Amino acid sequence: MSNRLQYGAIIALCLFAFNFLQIDSNLSLMTQWQILQGHVEQDFDQIDWAFSRLPRLAMALLVGACIGLIGSVIQQLTRNPLLSPTTLGTSSGAWLGLIVLSIAWPEGQTHYQAMAAMTGSILALSLVLLISGIRQLTGLSIVLSGMAVNLLFGAITTALILLNEEYAQNLFIWGAGDLSQNGWDKFHWLWPHCLVGIAILLYAGKPLTLLRLGQSGAKGRGLNVTALFLILMLCGLWMLSAAITMVGVIGFLGLVSPNLARLIGARTATSELYWSSLLGALILIMADNLALFIGTFSFDIVPTGLATALLGAPMLIWLILRQKNQETNTSFQTIRGQSHLSQKGLCFVFALLIMIILLGIFSHFELDHFVLRLPNEFSWELKWPRLLSALSAGAAMAVSGVIMQRLIHNPLAVPDLLGLSAGAVLAMVGFSAYFGIRMGQLGRWLPLLAV
Repeated sequence: MSNRLQYGAIIALCLFAFNFLQIDSNLSLMTQWQILQGHVEQDFDQIDWAFSRLPRLAMALLVGACIGLIGSVIQQLTRNPLLSPTTLGTSSGAWLGLIVLSIAWPEGQTHYQAMAAMTGSILALSLVLLISGIRQLTGLSIVLSGMAVNLLFGAITTALILLNEEYAQNLFIWGAGDLSQNGWDKFHWLWPHCLVGIAILLYAGKPLTLLRLGQSGAKGRGLNVTALFLILMLCGLWMLSAAITMVGVIGFLGLVSPNLARLIGARTATSELYWSSLLGALILIMADNLALFIGTFSFDIVPTGLATALLGAPMLIWLILRQKNQETNTSFQTIRGQSHLSQKGLCFVFALLIMIILLGIFSHFELDHFVLRLPNEFSWELKWPRLLSALSAGAAMAVSGVIMQRLIHNPLAVPDLLGLSAGAVLAMVGFSAYFGIRMGQLGRWLPLLAV
C-alpha cells in the first residue's frame, strides 16, 4: 500500500472527525479547545458539545474500528469476501438475545446485556454452520445460510417487539443503529470490552498468514486451525456483542471495510487487519456526519445505521462491479424431482389445502381457549377476507417465483432476494409519506405504485 493512500486515509479520518464536531455547533474553536482541556461552563451548547457530541465521536471511532476488524477476521478465517457479522447472521442473533433479555428479565439488563448478545450471536453462527457445513465456509452456501438465519431471527425479533410493546417498543430506533450519547458512561463501558481487539491486531497476523496456505498447508506447519477459528471467532463475537449492546446493529461496515482495504493495496494479513479497522472508523464517521447533516434539516433523529446503509450500499455495489470479472461464477442446478406430480400426490395436496382452509374457518380462540365451531356473522366478516387474501397472495407469490426461476434458470431467484419486494414497499410508503395520503386512500393506484 502506497504512503499516499495511508496518509490520505488518515487525513480524511481527521477531517471528517473535525467536521463532525462542527455540525450545527455555535461554539468557537477556542471554546472547543477549552472544553477539551476540561473547562466546561454552565452553558447548554458547551454541555451538549462536551457530553453528547464528543462521546458520540469517540463511540463512532471505537465501534467503526471494532466492526471493521471483526469483518476482516471473519473474511480471513473463512477466505470468503462475502462474509461479515451481518451476512453470517451473528448481528441478528445478538440483537435477538438483547430483546429476549429485555422481555424475560428486565432487571438483568444492567449486568448481562453483553452475555445475552453473545449467546444470541453464537446461536446464530452455530445454526449457520449447521445448515451450510463447516467445510463450506468459502462457498456461497454459507452466505445463503446466513441470509436465511437473518430472515428467521429478524422475524422472531419483530414479533417479540410487537407482542411486548411495553418492554421493547423503545428498542426499534436502537435496533437501527443509534450512536446518540448522553454522557461518557457507554463509552467507558465499551472500551474495556474491546481491548481484545488490540491482541488480535498484535498477534493474529502470523497465524492468519499461515492460513492463507490452506487448512492442510497451515496444519503441516503446526497451526491448530480449529483452535484458531474458535479463539478469533469468539473474540470477534465478544466485541460485536458489546458494540451492539451499546449502539445497536450497524450494517455494511464489516463487509465493505475488508474488501476496500484489499482493493487499495492491503496484501498481508496484518495490514488488512489494521486498515480494515481504520476504514471501518472512517466509514462510520462519514455515515454519522451524514446522519447529523440530515437531522439538521429534518428536525428528527436519523439513525446512524440508516446513513451507514446509504453509504455502504453504493460502496458495496462499486466493489462488486470492480471484482465481478475476477471472481468465478457459481452455478446452481435446479432441484428436480419426479417428472410429473402423481394423481395421489395431487389429491393429497388438494386435501391438505381444504383441511387448512376449514381449520381456519372453524377454529376460534375464546377466553384463551381453542374451540371448533361454526363462525357467527361477526367472526365470518373478519375471517373470509383474511382467508381469501392469504390464498391469493400465496398463489401469486408462488407463480411469480416460478416465472423468475424459469426465466433466469436460477432456483434462488425470488422477489425477496432480488429486491423487488423491498422496491415495491419503498414506492408505496414513500408516495404515501411524501404526499400525506394514507395507504387505504390510494385504492387502485397501489398496485401501479408497487410495479
